[in-house]
Amino acid sequence: IRFMIVSDLHFGKDDAFGTYRERFELLIDKVIQRYSEKPFDFIIMNGDITQFIETDEYFKSVKSEFLWRMPCPIFALKGNHDVVTDDLWVKTFGYNTQYSFETDDFYFICLDVYHKRTYLSNGKYRYNGVDYVYFENELRKAQSTGKKIVVIQHELDTSIDTKYYNICQKYGVLFRIVGHSHIPVNRPVNNIFQINPGKWLFETTYGHNFSYNIVDIQGDQLVSTNYVIDESKIETQTSATIAYIEKEVSADIQVSKIKNNLCLLEKLNNISWNKNDCVII
Repeated sequence: IRFMIVSDLHFGKDDAFGTYRERFELLIDKVIQRYSEKPFDFIIMNGDITQFIETDEYFKSVKSEFLWRMPCPIFALKGNHDVVTDDLWVKTFGYNTQYSFETDDFYFICLDVYHKRTYLSNGKYRYNGVDYVYFENELRKAQSTGKKIVVIQHELDTSIDTKYYNICQKYGVLFRIVGHSHIPVNRPVNNIFQINPGKWLFETTYGHNFSYNIVDIQGDQLVSTNYVIDESKIETQTSATIAYIEKEVSADIQVSKIKNNLCLLEKLNNISWNKNDCVII
């Protein structure tokens, strides 16, 4: 399988790059460019899709203006900024805020760590921790299939989720996908390979750059490549090649720089995609 990961998009927030709509147009261009080079099976949007609290109007705009243009299915997760009703979430994406999906060899478990719907004083979701009843039930289902297990969630607070890694190791979780920190991660953490694609947002704290990951899994080898695009339109790619045999993981990190023209509008006219593959309700 092959898939793309983006996180922390913050639709509704302008930044040093320009307006949030300009930023999302750039994301669409990049997705279509990468898809045309070598198609992937799906895209994971790992939370903070929108910026503001009470973001119903922004969620509707994300769907009507951008999501339908994606060339493949989208699997999205809630972030602490995505304060929308569960009903609107289902209408937008076609599935609940906690769910699982399977490929031929992999079982993906998607967690909602804001499942109690409590709030901070600024209106964002309060981190509630993992719903362990749901999580372990899904882990048992996944284990019964014999497939390799992947866990996805927007963030993890181990001061609350003290038993999280022990449970992941108990059930043989192969790798995890997170977001929230805005910092790319492409390496083992607590003996489980972790991928954080970073953020699609120019900002002072974590740098004026965009980043995303493409994961390519063939046989017993996983290649996770993180791409970072800076202000000069230089794209740096860092690849971790992981061989997994009986849950043992080794990683080989490689870094290279490539120049990349971010203006791809001319190419759009030469690329077609099946809109029926997208989640549109």
